[in-house]
Amino acid sequence: SLGIVSDRGEDDDGIQTVIPYFYGDDSHVILVELWVEGPGVVADVTVRYKDMVNLDNATARTSVRLGTRPQPPTREQILVARNARGFELAESLQAASDAVYRNDYGSAWTSLGAAAAAASETNAEDAQAVTTLKSLLEQRNWQGDATRRATLTETLLISGQRRVGDT
Repeated sequence: SLGIVSDRGEDDDGIQTVIPYFYGDDSHVILVELWVEGPGVVADVTVRYKDMVNLDNATARTSVRLGTRPQPPTREQILVARNARGFELAESLQAASDAVYRNDYGSAWTSLGAAAAAASETNAEDAQAVTTLKSLLEQRNWQGDATRRATLTETLLISGQRRVGDT
């Protein structure tokens, strides 16, 4: 598009991930778990992208290195950890939704407890939202009322779906 020649799909060593649309203020997380034997370079990362300012293909490269002594987490490591906790939070909210649907208070309470633990490591808005959802669950007026149960089920489900990626 825009006359920029395609340079994707060439055989490169390693893992290739394609993100079709990536704009200047976007962020995408790609989490790769590596097992390494010791300190040193653990990954060489190359990002190829369409430079829409210069209307050309561009490349950025960096290496990821494991040091010999513990270092404070980088900003990127903190964001990746927060994102992972956000996914755990979303999964816990969806599990609570399933438990409410089955009219299983105990499982729903356990799932919201896990959601609260994850929310304590994401942001204050998540923690407040989970507290509110727990108070709705504690009322138990949904257990004997199919309409209230359906509403709480949907609320928990949508809360989990909307949380993914919103860190």
